[in-house]
Amino acid sequence: MLLMEGVAAQAGVALGSARRYREESRRREQALALFSMSQYLTAEHTYDDLATMLQEKSVAIFGVDYGLLFLVKENTRLVPVAIPAALSHPSHRLLIKQATLVARNACDKKTIVTDADSPDMPTQAFMAVPLIHRGTMSGVIVLVRTSGSHVTFSASVWSVLTTFANVIATTCANMTLVEQLKRHTETLEGMVTERTRQVQRSRDLLRIVLDHLPDGLVLIDSQEVILEANRVFSSTMLGCDPQAVIGQHFPSIWDELERRGELRVEVLQVPRPGPEREEAPGKAMRVFCTDVHHHQHWYEVYRIPVVGPQDEVEYYVEQWIDVTQQEALQRHLILQEQRNTLGYLTSGVVHDISPHLHHIQANLHACIEDARLPDEVQARLRSALEEATRIEHTLDSLDQFYQSPATAWECLDIKQMLLEVRQATARQFKSRQITMSLDFDNQDQRVYGQPEALRQVFLGILFNAQEAMPNGGTIRIIGRWCQDEDEYKGGNEAVNEGRGQRSHSCWHISILDTGVGMNSEQLATVFEPFTSTRSHSMGLGLYLSKRIIAQHRGRLRYPVRWDGGRLWKSICPVMSRAVGVKLVASDA
Repeated sequence: MLLMEGVAAQAGVALGSARRYREESRRREQALALFSMSQYLTAEHTYDDLATMLQEKSVAIFGVDYGLLFLVKENTRLVPVAIPAALSHPSHRLLIKQATLVARNACDKKTIVTDADSPDMPTQAFMAVPLIHRGTMSGVIVLVRTSGSHVTFSASVWSVLTTFANVIATTCANMTLVEQLKRHTETLEGMVTERTRQVQRSRDLLRIVLDHLPDGLVLIDSQEVILEANRVFSSTMLGCDPQAVIGQHFPSIWDELERRGELRVEVLQVPRPGPEREEAPGKAMRVFCTDVHHHQHWYEVYRIPVVGPQDEVEYYVEQWIDVTQQEALQRHLILQEQRNTLGYLTSGVVHDISPHLHHIQANLHACIEDARLPDEVQARLRSALEEATRIEHTLDSLDQFYQSPATAWECLDIKQMLLEVRQATARQFKSRQITMSLDFDNQDQRVYGQPEALRQVFLGILFNAQEAMPNGGTIRIIGRWCQDEDEYKGGNEAVNEGRGQRSHSCWHISILDTGVGMNSEQLATVFEPFTSTRSHSMGLGLYLSKRIIAQHRGRLRYPVRWDGGRLWKSICPVMSRAVGVKLVASDA
């Protein structure tokens, strides 16, 4: 008996040791399985790979028949992932349905749910473990045992299950985050691609706009390196493609222009008006140079600084405005003014000398006809008469040479003429920040006059307005069709307009500008010849303009304005052959 008791005790010890060994082995296997699973999850895998791994580890670690993975999609819907092949048969459809119900219950309650007593499937048991990571539900693990017994675990196995669920939850959350990042990356790539296309289209459109601008444009950095240039600047001036200009140092462009021909640079005293900072003022100059086609041009060049966030100049934009036509027009006006002046002076001299010469000729004729004079004296008198006749012919030739060509008088549209004048001066005025507006009565009334002479008057007054507004401003031309006296008697500026003779229809044209007005001394001599405040002017423009208006039986006046601006008024009454004009020019 004692021997039997000893054997039984030894057997009990052996069985306990075996049991403990088996438990230790199982825990070791679980730990190794968890470790291998954690290593497996460090690599990038799909949800199908995760579901396959879950099936294998569920059988190996927890001793169940199946381990199913359900993921939360669109925040509420549960979707099974990679159903094991053994459950893909239609006969297991009810098992999948019941597992889905258990998973939905665990997802709603956010706690572990068991279902071993389902009336539909009494031989199967389910345990659903929610996968929660940082408060967010990502899915559910469902462990299925088909033996009918409850899914029960020891405390150590529960600990392993908790760790297992946390690892799977973390993995699912990371995979969801990776998917979201991929979608965001794809969205961003699409947006970047679309924005790149938009930028390219904008760049192409900007290039088209720049290349079709009438002015030359060039972008320069602070080191005087050309970053961009439009086609007008590169092709017209330099004779090359814009790409060939980019990267060159801007001083080399000046060297090329100087080699090509005469180069003159005049610094403008008043830069182009604009929003410029005191620490980075712009520059303005006039340039005379020769283009690639050997044509000479005048340009107004404005360099505008582009200041960066550190209040330092990062770039310069240079605008080259071709003012050759405006220069030619101004030169033509100056030459015409000089020619008219010389003609008027010559005509005055001829008219002053002619009466005295005719008196001398008459006396010489009388002496020659006197028979009492000796032949020698009469011969000398005839010689003197011949010289006087030659002087008369010389004066006639001189008068005809400097006399202005006969200008045809015709019916003309004053409004259309002023529109043409505005179009001719629009480019130059725009470059000097001057705006011009036209306000005419809706009257289709033509007048009788000399188109070229009146056009010269309007151009001269507009250019005077430009000189009076060096920083830009506004010019208004106002035309009113109204009644006025028959003619302006005596040229007295003090005569009231209401004192005239019979009334008739005429145009009143006022030209107003916002320039600097005249002082009392200038007003006193405004219409006198050879009087000007500009060094480059002969001071004959207003004198000639007044004479031209007088030829049209009108008036040119400069009333004093209370607001300090300038107002020119010119009035031409009706002519006998057509409707007349009342011209008024002004500065406001």
